[in-house]
Amino acid sequence: MKKKHCKNIKILFRIILFISAFPITQIHAQLRKSNKIDEVKGATKAFLLYNSIMYNKNYLLKDYHQNTNILNSKFILFEAKYRNAAENSKEDLKKYFKDFKETELLSTMYNFLDSHYKVNNVDESMVDNYIKLVDDLITGQSNNKDLIYLLHYKYKDNPVSEMIDGYTYDFYTKDHPKAKGTNWKIKLPATWFSEEGERPNIIQKFTNQYGNGDVSILLSVKDLGLPKSYKITKKDYDEMTSLEYAKSIVPHGDKFISHKKITIENIPASFVEYETKMERMDDTIYVYQRMYYFLYNNTVYSLSCLIGNNKKDKIYQDLLLNKDIFYKVANSIVLIDKY
Repeated sequence: MKKKHCKNIKILFRIILFISAFPITQIHAQLRKSNKIDEVKGATKAFLLYNSIMYNKNYLLKDYHQNTNILNSKFILFEAKYRNAAENSKEDLKKYFKDFKETELLSTMYNFLDSHYKVNNVDESMVDNYIKLVDDLITGQSNNKDLIYLLHYKYKDNPVSEMIDGYTYDFYTKDHPKAKGTNWKIKLPATWFSEEGERPNIIQKFTNQYGNGDVSILLSVKDLGLPKSYKITKKDYDEMTSLEYAKSIVPHGDKFISHKKITIENIPASFVEYETKMERMDDTIYVYQRMYYFLYNNTVYSLSCLIGNNKKDKIYQDLLLNKDIFYKVANSIVLIDKY
């Protein structure tokens, strides 16, 4: 019995592995022509994962009649939750490939699944495992790495809902080699990719669309070099949160947009918005930046939100979509050593 249980788990993994490998094996030639390879892979994985789950329902309900009500309810929930992800990913595939053939792509996957079910009978343990697989995808607790693609396309038109619905992870700076001994944490959307910052004062960088988007958040700290005995005064806070100071940290030649005094962790803080333009190779890149900053224990903490694109209007479209995420991430800052 135990061997059969293990075998069925392996079967489920084979199906998922197929989905992961499918974009590479089936559209490799097209991927080489695209400069958005990872985005194409993500769209394909989201599209295939959704459709494979829905296609498997036919076999499970046809060949195994126990737990039919549970199976049906899980598939109904899954379809309701991720149907828009399948539609959004399909629309992106149409943009990437003018000759995108939905039926051909699905037919190849269906043939694979059909051949699998011809040699593997559906039994109770397989159904139980599949129910758990679908349930984990519904709740977001799945270890399937392709879940992030479904989530991205589910929340593509309203990214902040990803955080509101609880699909997040925490990042801690403790023991990070660039954190300069600081110990704080923030909460990020589950689909944002995390990597160490490239510059000395940048602790970590987070990028939307599983690392392939145009929107990023950077964490940084800078020690002011003051004596440990120095106590920050109200005057220090007033100066650092002033409009004059905000304008002074905007790089020369960049366009100042706005400044606002706020509070982070009951500490006086500010954010400043500005816009810049840079030349990279033969391209012009427009960048919007919103930087949240505050002073704590003689160290300047900052959280910088950036949007970059070679089309200026696209920056502000992305800002409308992501400004609430910037707010929620900044509002999630917790200074662990403060408590």
